[in-house]
Amino acid sequence: SSFEFADTFSWTRDFAPSNFQVEANSLGFRSPEPPPHGAPDLIVFGDSSSFGWGVEYQDTYTDLVSTILSKRALNFAMPGDSSEFGKLIFDSFAPEYMAQTAIVSFGANDARLSSIPHKALVHEYSEVLWLHALQKGLFKRSELFRKLTDVLTPQPKSPASKVSRGGPAVRLKQYKQNLAYMVRRSRELGAQQVLLLGVCSPSTYLKAMRLTAKRLGAYFVNGQLKMKESVLPLQNGQLFSAESQELLERFGSHIKNQPLLYVTSDGCHPNAIGHKLIAEEIVHALRGPQPEPVKLKKKKRKKRAKHPGRKAKRQKQVSERQKDRRAL
Repeated sequence: SSFEFADTFSWTRDFAPSNFQVEANSLGFRSPEPPPHGAPDLIVFGDSSSFGWGVEYQDTYTDLVSTILSKRALNFAMPGDSSEFGKLIFDSFAPEYMAQTAIVSFGANDARLSSIPHKALVHEYSEVLWLHALQKGLFKRSELFRKLTDVLTPQPKSPASKVSRGGPAVRLKQYKQNLAYMVRRSRELGAQQVLLLGVCSPSTYLKAMRLTAKRLGAYFVNGQLKMKESVLPLQNGQLFSAESQELLERFGSHIKNQPLLYVTSDGCHPNAIGHKLIAEEIVHALRGPQPEPVKLKKKKRKKRAKHPGRKAKRQKQVSERQKDRRAL
């Protein structure tokens, strides 16, 4: 199945709109077909940045890494996925398609405010028929379309009993647990290299990902930092000069006011240059030595000073009054 989408999140959609093609494989994901014999060499689980929102598939970091390292890749990334939703897809497809190298990239949607925690949504959806069908692979051809439709249309109201005042879709503790689960499970299923990739995540979630990778001996790539550090060289024509000049001519003063347009389409999703930069970092990491697990020291919590309770305060006030009366 093939679809054409407009980059609805782009900062330039009003004066320089862009469309991109999305082609689904037989499993319903934006990815090449699974190898007819044997497992793929590279498998990716992630959100819209790993999906390649706003760019053609050949410009995504998945396809670039696949080409550079001569690896057959399968991309299971979906727009809007948090680590909680991603874990659901992971459990559905990783046992059958786990590769030698696994990339896991979540965080942006985990940190996003949501009136309903994603864990509650997963539990709710697991009770309805379509999820069971997904787990059995019955919605293969339509899954991509369904998922994108869900992302781009308002979500239906859930039962009022489950609506809270709002908080992150996946809390930090659960996020770390989800990442650790996918790292460990990938290894159990045969992955030799597991890499955690941070893109478009707030600092707290990015730090949690880095520490999880360090603790478990997984590779870690800070994609958003690489893109941010590359803006100045791109502005000066020291990096990808032809591509950066093309962007300057296309966006004019807008790119001068919003220099992140050199590496992203909207300050978050990588553009073609952003994907190239991320792919280079991933290749550099994977060609390096396997990280060793590091035991992290737990920070000691400072003991709060005990404040006297109301009862103690009243007793003190009463005793002081009695002393004053005696003095009189």
